[in-house]
Amino acid sequence: MCQVLDVSRSGYYNWRKRPKSKRERSDERLLKETNNSHRRSRGIYGVRKITEELRRNYKCSKNRVHCLMKKHCIKSKKP
Repeated sequence: MCQVLDVSRSGYYNWRKRPKSKRERSDERLLKETNNSHRRSRGIYGVRKITEELRRNYKCSKNRVHCLMKKHCIKSKKP
């Protein structure tokens, strides 16, 4: 696989051992809270309402929440 990706073997294993970045950890926390909010609303809340709910405890933008929800296929129910 290292040959296909054109990276050194040691570089690949260093990358795998590297701890998660602050942004990745923050995204995981936001995703967990997004899932909880979505579940509590029985799937009705969309990006706007979930962002409003998250902003009570976390610093986040609507676009960031939107990207997380899109990446993890979290969608609101259509009326």
